Amino acid sequence: MPFLVGKTSTATSSSAKSAAKASGAAARESVQQALPGCATLVPSAPQKEGPQTVVLDPVRIRTDHRQLSLASAWRESQATQATQATSPPQPLADKAREAKPQEADESQIVATQGELVLPQGVEDSAERRAIFQDAQQLTSLEELKVSVRRVADANLSKTLHQSVYVGPVSNELVLLQCGKALCLANLAVLARECAYQRLLRLLGGLGSILLKEPLPLEALLKFGILDPDSGYDPVTHASVDVDALASRFAEVLKEKAEMLSEYFMMEVDVETSMLKAVTFLATTTGVTSAITCTGCPEKCGQGSICIEIMECGLVSCEWLKEQLDKAAPNLRIVDATWFLPNSPFAAPEGSKGAAGDYLAGPRLPGAVFFDIDAVATHGDLPHMLPNEATFAAAMGALGIEPGTDVVAYDRLGIFSAPRFWYTLKVAFGHTGEVAVLNGGLPRWQELGFTVESGDLPEPPPPAPMASWKLDARAVWDLEQVEANIAKPEALVLDARAAARFHGEAPEPRAGMRGGHIPGSLNVPFVALLSSGPAARTMLPPAELCGVLQSAGLDLAGLSSTDGQPLVISCGSGLTACVVGLALYQAGFPLQRWSVYDGAWSEWGARQDTPILRRGADGQEEPVP
Repeated sequence: MPFLVGKTSTATSSSAKSAAKASGAAARESVQQALPGCATLVPSAPQKEGPQTVVLDPVRIRTDHRQLSLASAWRESQATQATQATSPPQPLADKAREAKPQEADESQIVATQGELVLPQGVEDSAERRAIFQDAQQLTSLEELKVSVRRVADANLSKTLHQSVYVGPVSNELVLLQCGKALCLANLAVLARECAYQRLLRLLGGLGSILLKEPLPLEALLKFGILDPDSGYDPVTHASVDVDALASRFAEVLKEKAEMLSEYFMMEVDVETSMLKAVTFLATTTGVTSAITCTGCPEKCGQGSICIEIMECGLVSCEWLKEQLDKAAPNLRIVDATWFLPNSPFAAPEGSKGAAGDYLAGPRLPGAVFFDIDAVATHGDLPHMLPNEATFAAAMGALGIEPGTDVVAYDRLGIFSAPRFWYTLKVAFGHTGEVAVLNGGLPRWQELGFTVESGDLPEPPPPAPMASWKLDARAVWDLEQVEANIAKPEALVLDARAAARFHGEAPEPRAGMRGGHIPGSLNVPFVALLSSGPAARTMLPPAELCGVLQSAGLDLAGLSSTDGQPLVISCGSGLTACVVGLALYQAGFPLQRWSVYDGAWSEWGARQDTPILRRGADGQEEPVP
């Protein structure tokens, strides 16, 4: 990684700056007299573009970090060297005996309300107070790194990296070939600056794993406590309250959340007690086992800790049955079936429609019904996202409050249930957990689990009218898609079948042109599902990644923090949510993708929208 070499660094003491400036000037004068025409490599004047002055926020004392600036360490080192230079040599053994108590004393220095507090037996000194004052000038490593980047001289950095070493001039000065110029550089100053910036980059520079959904901190700590390698013994420690112990540990971690983030790249949400990101160093702990297993809703079969939690967005029928058997509180099951006419996902023969089939049964025990067409914004386009008032009324009628955990299923395996998952969790930001039942009603029946038919049981009591806020980021409209064609910022994915995407098969809705949005990629939602004899289920995460890569997605680039966002389209905004659920299973956060809600029902019905199709020669051509 290139070093940024600037005029000064924020951690360089004023005395060091003055000394470097004086020595540098003298050296340049002497060498220029000896070598006329030789340029000197020194920091140039600040560039006009970009911020040149760094103003940090008001400083705060980091008593939990006990930081000492590097300038303080350097000054202390210089003072020690100066003392040693005027003193007779000291045996190494004597030095070691003197260093030990001083090192212990240093570690006990603390700051309280801006005052320097020394432990008993430690004498006050001007040097100690200077170190303390320097330490207060640091607010955080991140701010320090930003300040160094801002004052860096880009031209000087580029020159250094393209230079060729020629030879030494003195103990400190060297000659560098920089293009056509011969430059004189103070190697001591450059080496110190580069070493400082390198060290600064390494401090707190650990990699992190961003979890696609935060994990409960206390539950993870409990897993760690109960792990045999932790030293916990069920017999010896039978009197230990593990839950209370995990809670105490969680409080400590939340108190140190800022320090964990800055130095170890571990993100702890203090308000919700959730772990949001872990360092790569956690790959040898039980935390990674839990993270790995939560990424795959099915049993891992590895014999280690395996948890299946709703944060995955997908749960198995076995898991749901277990929850029902133990009467899990605060859990609502929702039938979100919707049929697409003139398609393989049309209502079966003898069907009474999605709502009628729910009433007649079979249905999952205690399930309520969500009508995708009714709870919507009505107009020319089908089942557009509802407004906040309509959605709030519908959730209240179903007994769903903001903290309710919800499992959605449909009668086709996986088809329309992800639309309800998207609406509740992504579009309206439900704070409870929402998951899709993998395989839906067909898989449930295939396993022989209990179903209900006929008269409905007592309906759930209506929930209090809650305030729901639609997240505008989660949904795109036609104008945004048009603007994205003119100036591409997001990658558009199309969940329709390949023949419809290429304009080679008619649309199930009459009066629409065939083809696709320019610049879009085809990810048929059926390719993300298994083709079992009875129930469609979501493919495992590894296979999902293979399908996405085959469609042309650069998963490594898209998954980076500055990766391109995704917008998903389909026929009417419904099966786009299947692709969204697959992306979520593959590790893409909910915030990284949106749904074009009007989808092809809007785009294909208009005559003024650009459309491409596959021509007879196999090349894309515009659709008139």
